Amino acid sequence: FPVTIITKTPTPTNNQCVLMVLGANNILFYSYSVFGEKWYKSKDPQVFTTEAYTAVSNGYGFWVAGGEGGNSPLAYSYDGISWISSNLTNIFNAKCNIVIFDGTKFIAGGDGITGGRIATSTNGINWTVVDDNIFDGGDCFALSYNGSIYVAGGSGDLVTLAYSYNGINWTEIANSGNLINYVSSIATNGSGFVAVGGNVTDPENNTILTSDNGIVWNGQGIDKLGAGNSVIWTGLNWLAGGETGGSVDISHTISSDGINWTPLERDTVIYGLHWNNRRVFYGGAHFGSGTPINVYKTAPQSSSYTDRSSLITSFGPTSVNFIASRYSLIPSYSEECITPTPPPDTPHQHHQ
Repeated sequence: FPVTIITKTPTPTNNQCVLMVLGANNILFYSYSVFGEKWYKSKDPQVFTTEAYTAVSNGYGFWVAGGEGGNSPLAYSYDGISWISSNLTNIFNAKCNIVIFDGTKFIAGGDGITGGRIATSTNGINWTVVDDNIFDGGDCFALSYNGSIYVAGGSGDLVTLAYSYNGINWTEIANSGNLINYVSSIATNGSGFVAVGGNVTDPENNTILTSDNGIVWNGQGIDKLGAGNSVIWTGLNWLAGGETGGSVDISHTISSDGINWTPLERDTVIYGLHWNNRRVFYGGAHFGSGTPINVYKTAPQSSSYTDRSSLITSFGPTSVNFIASRYSLIPSYSEECITPTPPPDTPHQHHQ
């Protein structure tokens, strides 16, 4: 269940660029456009041979990616362009599904031998497993932090949610599997949380959950989203994406409160959503012809999307899994830098 990471980045200032990293199938791409209109293959684009799931920046320009296949399910980069395999085979059994940064350390979730695993790192290179059997018999797919409490989501038989006050010692939320079959993504608005997931083969359970504190969760029913893969907060709205399931033909939906949702799309599978403080980005695939075709769209703060799939199609991937971003000073790429106040819907080109 590919998911996306939301990094809290400041509004860019003079001479700053936005660096974005995108994963499509098992290929990593990068862009220096705040509008995501020009993409390049990374110098080590296939550091994962099976799938590239997540990427995150720590605010100092250091990136960590998680995936499946290759020498290790973890990789790191100093610039988001050249990637180095961590060569760690004992942190996760086969795959890393999610990576976040809390301001002082990275936290990653993935699979273990008998259940999900959570690991931490202060530098993104050396990792320590802190929970070896979270989510009985399943994986850890989602992590989020609101500044006070950490929340994890996964696919255990009886437990699909857990919380922690330090990111190291975790408490499973008993019987959370009765609320939702699995949790694939969790987002926060800095206070409360929204989680999405569910199972397209079992439409009798919730696909969206809300929580004011990360511990007590409330189901929002099965009629708002078929099954959830990704959720983000844009500062105004929650956006959830996934796929249709059962009798619910909704794959993308929007809400201002996490409770009342308005459908946006019904025929696209959405794997990753991202907000870079300027644009909403979403990646996924369209299966209308039977063969998956990558879908990559951008929008302002709400939902008026522009289809930009052709920017990725030429590289060959059939789906877009995640997008992450940060702002930094990159003078050598100034032709794609932005000024503090670019036009709202038109890329601003700065020429030296």
